[in-house]
Amino acid sequence: MNSWSLRSLALVLVLCLFSGTAPASEVELSRYLSESKQAYQEGAYEAALGLAQQGYDSAKKELGPSHKLTLEAQFNFAEMLMSLGNPDLALPLFQDLLGRLEKQRSALPQLLASTVLALAQTHGAAGRYELASGILRDYLLKESQPQITVQSLLGQILIVQGDLKEAEKILKEALARHQNESQKPEYLETKLRLGQLYAQQGRAKEAIEIFEPLFGEQKKSLGEGQLAPWITLAELAEVRRKAGDLPGAERDLTLALGKLETLVGKADPTYLQYAVYQAQLFQDLGHYAAAQTAFTQIMEAEGKLYGTDHPNYLIDLNNLAGVERLMGLWNASKEHYTKALEIAKALWGEENPQTLAILNNLALLTENQGLFEDAEPLYLKALELSRKVLGREHPTTFSLQNNLAMLYESQGAFPKAMKTYNQALAVALQVYGPDHPTTLSITNNLGYLYLVTGEYPLAQGRFERVYEAWSKTLGAKHQNTLKAKNNLARVYAYQKQFKKAEPLFQEALAAREANLGMDHPDAIRSRIDYAALDLDLNRLPQAKELLYKALDSAKLTLGDKHPYYFEALNLLAKVQEAEGDQKGSLETLQTVFDKRSQFYDRVLWAAGENTRSGYIELNKGELYNLYRLLGKTHTDKGAEMALQASLDRKGLLLKISSAIKKVQNLTRIPELQTVALSLQEKKRNLAKITLAGSEGQDPALFNRNMNKLEEDINELERRLGEKSAPFAKKNVQIPASRLIGAIRNDEALVDYLYYEEPNGSGKMLALVVSSKKGACVGFFSCFKKETRLVDLGPVEPIREAVTFLRTTIQDEYAEPEDLKLAAQEAYNLIYGPIAALVADKKYLYVVPEDALYLLPYDAMVNPEGKYLIQTQGIRVMSSARDLVEEAVPAPSNDLLIMAGPDYFVDGLVAKPSSGRRSALAVNSEGLRSLSFDPLLGAEDEGQTIKGLYHQKSEMFMQKRAEEAVLHKLEGPAPRILHIATHGFFLKPEERLKKRLLSLQRGGNLTTPPPGDNPLFRAGLAFAGINATAPLLGFVDGDNDGVLTAQEVLDLNLYGTQLVVLSACETGVGEIHAGEGVYGLRRSFQEAGVRSVVNSLWPVSDQGTMNLMTTFYDDLQAGVEPREALRDSKLKMLAKEEWAHPYFWSAFVMVGPRD
Repeated sequence: MNSWSLRSLALVLVLCLFSGTAPASEVELSRYLSESKQAYQEGAYEAALGLAQQGYDSAKKELGPSHKLTLEAQFNFAEMLMSLGNPDLALPLFQDLLGRLEKQRSALPQLLASTVLALAQTHGAAGRYELASGILRDYLLKESQPQITVQSLLGQILIVQGDLKEAEKILKEALARHQNESQKPEYLETKLRLGQLYAQQGRAKEAIEIFEPLFGEQKKSLGEGQLAPWITLAELAEVRRKAGDLPGAERDLTLALGKLETLVGKADPTYLQYAVYQAQLFQDLGHYAAAQTAFTQIMEAEGKLYGTDHPNYLIDLNNLAGVERLMGLWNASKEHYTKALEIAKALWGEENPQTLAILNNLALLTENQGLFEDAEPLYLKALELSRKVLGREHPTTFSLQNNLAMLYESQGAFPKAMKTYNQALAVALQVYGPDHPTTLSITNNLGYLYLVTGEYPLAQGRFERVYEAWSKTLGAKHQNTLKAKNNLARVYAYQKQFKKAEPLFQEALAAREANLGMDHPDAIRSRIDYAALDLDLNRLPQAKELLYKALDSAKLTLGDKHPYYFEALNLLAKVQEAEGDQKGSLETLQTVFDKRSQFYDRVLWAAGENTRSGYIELNKGELYNLYRLLGKTHTDKGAEMALQASLDRKGLLLKISSAIKKVQNLTRIPELQTVALSLQEKKRNLAKITLAGSEGQDPALFNRNMNKLEEDINELERRLGEKSAPFAKKNVQIPASRLIGAIRNDEALVDYLYYEEPNGSGKMLALVVSSKKGACVGFFSCFKKETRLVDLGPVEPIREAVTFLRTTIQDEYAEPEDLKLAAQEAYNLIYGPIAALVADKKYLYVVPEDALYLLPYDAMVNPEGKYLIQTQGIRVMSSARDLVEEAVPAPSNDLLIMAGPDYFVDGLVAKPSSGRRSALAVNSEGLRSLSFDPLLGAEDEGQTIKGLYHQKSEMFMQKRAEEAVLHKLEGPAPRILHIATHGFFLKPEERLKKRLLSLQRGGNLTTPPPGDNPLFRAGLAFAGINATAPLLGFVDGDNDGVLTAQEVLDLNLYGTQLVVLSACETGVGEIHAGEGVYGLRRSFQEAGVRSVVNSLWPVSDQGTMNLMTTFYDDLQAGVEPREALRDSKLKMLAKEEWAHPYFWSAFVMVGPRD
């Protein structure tokens, strides 16, 4: 809260006392003043102001401008203007008044002191602290017996300026000087400010020692009908809140606000000031919806009272934005922070401490959204201004430096974060000493960074220091003390120091349950941590009991989509497995999977591109545990469960991205716009509510509301599906039983699954669905479906075998025996374990995983020395669901060829990007370094293929081979799209794992995890790329020469039967275990293309030309694409010149059945 808001400015009406019979003008003035005060107290502020002005004007006219009664009336009028939010009008009146009073200093000492106070408060409210303190110090120098109110206000200004030591000195001197006035309101007010100073410093015990007796003194000396006692009680409640005594805070604040409401009403400025404390208490209790409502009501009330350009309104906006940030309401929070920042700049300028605080909050919001690159310059700007204006030793500067270090931590830049923390800590130790709250806060954050990076001894030292200090200064019950205790216990547990860890876990849990309540998030956190310790110590019944309690509380207060709920479920599965209860553990893991799938369905739809990737990466361990346990079942049911998991999760990110793009495109169709926009809005609302949780609502009502929202979404999706075949096609759920039933007797499916053991070692499973011939009656042949999970063992030997085979194939100096050895080694590890189940099938559908996406399956050699392509039709798919997707009729017979772009042509991009900054601008750091040499032979390839194709065809080469050609496709899509250009794939963000580690700080569901979307790093190069690459993200994205995999999702290719990517390594995408290859081929399929041909390594121009010539000849003859490609490969294999697998095995077709 801003100490210089008018919440702390009491209205002073100086009523003159008359002796004897007063002149008529004085009687008239007295009437004006009395009626003005009454109108103000009744809330008739305009009338009160008018009466005050009339009194001033009348006195000035009748008595003259320097008469003492005129001066008093001038003060009252200026004070009224100030209290009603008109500081610009009040300031010249106060300045004029001070000048007149200085000339007759001894005549009106009380009025002089009041004017000095009012003028200093006016400057203080505008952030002009130096002017304010200068006025007060000048007064104190000239007065031998200064009034305590002036010293008290100077202490308050020093507090705001961050000079806490001097403030404490001034306030204590004032109290000591005026001990004989200890029952006067001014003395008691000064004691209140000293208590507020202690509270601000985190010296809760000393603050309470002042507030508790002060409350009694004020009730006794002033009476319960005065505001002062209840203001003190509200301040006492605020100290209890900050000290972690939430029940005590709630008790005192409820009583204080009840009395204040009776005395002044809810619309009074004093009441509103302490209603803010209640809203902050709601926030601490985790009742975010109640806090949001309270802050909104306060903002609206003060907006009416003071106007929307007043400091109080600004503070209310800031508070409201803060709770909205915690709720994950990013747009609303950003809107309110931005508005508050605009008001602060207009009121105080950019370099004011209040402006800097709001700029810091906006940076924090940006960081919470995962927009780290945007947050960093905001923090750096605020930090630079704070150092310049407030100095390196000001609390605001420390806060900004600490937040900047936390940002670096979130980015995974741990060395940079440590350096920043240590720099701030060194200054804090020098300025404040080791026990100051600022020093301890930085020490705690540094300790947590050491915890995240696994430097446990260093973390232990920091947490021990913090825990000891907070125990003394904040008390054993404070939330910070309990967090430090729990963190210290975790460090001990990680180091296997269980005897040290257990009592701390036990004490933290007991204190949190007693002080915060059984269902508070911190209590849930403690139960989970204690249960993990019990598991380590093999106390399995105790662990289960704690986890069941944690699950009940989490479901009640946080909802069953909160990280704590998932964490407790996952830990419960481990406990059940340790008990030998494999069935129970598997059921729990299946529950985790189902709930996580529901979470993804609700949240990923409304998340940003990178955030979606982050969520998947963050929670992949859950899928690994399910696969690991299913691999031990050795049953058809277990294998079918694994198949369902694969159907639901492989390619999930692209599936969601594709669905979002399709709905966005539907909003551009007039007849579907309303439905599509409504679906977008309801999807966003569903995500928002899921992230916010039930927030203390009745669980049954919360679930009913969620179910109703999901029903509305299902109905909207059904309506869109009726009008849009592409949307309906991608929105179909595929049960495993349907897929199993679709596999024919001469076919088999093998879906490779990657998972990791708890120790991090990678393993591979092969999920096989095939038909086995059995005994039958009569002449009929009977086949029975079998679903099996085959353990392929560690993944590293498989990766090495794939790399060995690829390297050997591309090595022109490799001996034939070396090639055969590499091909057979791959066969033995990847195909051999499943050969008995699939070798007799005509067609084998393969869904790769991990390094198997890069494997040339056709080039593996069986024990008889034959290439696999010679014995079986291997058909690669991105997902097993492709087996049951219905074919879409081709929209035309057209062939569109893009070949040999001129990468050097300049001037293609005529306009800068408009609207919001594109996602590419945020993800294009690596893309801006792209540069390509001409692709020799690409034009000849395009010309040859055009000559082979007898149907309608169109070709774009050199300068005409622009990215915009594909973006502008309208009407029926081409039947075949052939692209001969360079492909690329950039390395992933190396700090992603570290950034994900930083999320261990807490269970904030609303903070999106960091991600590194590979769809922005894979693509094709088109005309002009070498000229536009440095400007990527800031020019027209539809014709910048780069077609990323993310942009492919926007192309109009629904119904296109075949895309041929005749480019360098276009099939090589990021290997995301469980997520499919994030190369171009998957994006083209999601854009509506049935099958995609791509290459696994660069192939010679002549080799590519030979294969493509035979391939297109077969297509013209009516051969299905898969058979046409296989036939082309076999014909090359039959020719000695082209028999080496380097020429024919690089090309792979991915897609469903022909």
